[in-house]
Amino acid sequence: MTGRWCRLTRWEFWPPWLFYPPVLFYVAGLMLRYRSPLLFTASNPAIPGGGFVAESKGDGETVWDRLARLYETHGLWVSTQKSIVRPGAEGADEIAAAMALLAERTPDAVGGLAVQGVADYRLGAEERPRYLAATPLVELSLGDAGRALIRPSGTEPKLKIYVDLVAARDQAVTAEEQEEALVGEADDVAAAIADQLGL
Repeated sequence: MTGRWCRLTRWEFWPPWLFYPPVLFYVAGLMLRYRSPLLFTASNPAIPGGGFVAESKGDGETVWDRLARLYETHGLWVSTQKSIVRPGAEGADEIAAAMALLAERTPDAVGGLAVQGVADYRLGAEERPRYLAATPLVELSLGDAGRALIRPSGTEPKLKIYVDLVAARDQAVTAEEQEEALVGEADDVAAAIADQLGL
């Protein structure tokens, strides 16, 4: 009995179709107000494909075509993550030692990519904007190729390595093939960092 009462009195349990009639009346009112029966089709013309009837498709452009244009403009980006688990008190000491090693001895290169800069977010928080507070995070800048972020997990006995790489679009191969190769390169960078930290 209590369950039935909760389902009747709490909107979270109501069926989704119950919410559509008010929206339809609202849209109909807007159509009359602005004297345009197609008003609802222009959800946001600034967003490609953001309209009700997929304007980009009407222009002969698929989502893949749009993605290919973004690759041409901004390059092909990939991200990968490597988690290194070290349980127990000894594991926590190993992770702390690895982070300390990064502060003492920055690698010159990782996975064949030159390290061009280091930002240690454990230090200098007072000189950065407030949203970049002190945190156990080290960023290795790989120049135009991307970056690597190394930090301990806040909830588990893990060291996490994140690698973001970018490359200009290579027309000799498909985007999927290039992406797969770039992910492999990012995995190699993460593995190289783990090796240099002795983990």
